[in-house]
Amino acid sequence: MQRLFRDETELPFTNWRARAKLNVAISRLRAGDSLPAAAHYAGYASRASLLKSLSRESGVPQRLLAAAPLAALETRATGG
Repeated sequence: MQRLFRDETELPFTNWRARAKLNVAISRLRAGDSLPAAAHYAGYASRASLLKSLSRESGVPQRLLAAAPLAALETRATGG
């Protein structure tokens, strides 16, 4: 089953699940939720665990994400 999932998604299930949770959290942030609310809605135990996952996936330092997560991610995406 895991091999089929990886063949279809090109990701191990754990990586896919982590990205899915991050997508939910980012959507909630874009909708105006606070970091703690977005973390809770996406299934993270805390604001800190969301920041850690965002930082690991994006390469943006947690301190920048904590101050303004969407701006930090946008800057990273545009290479700024």
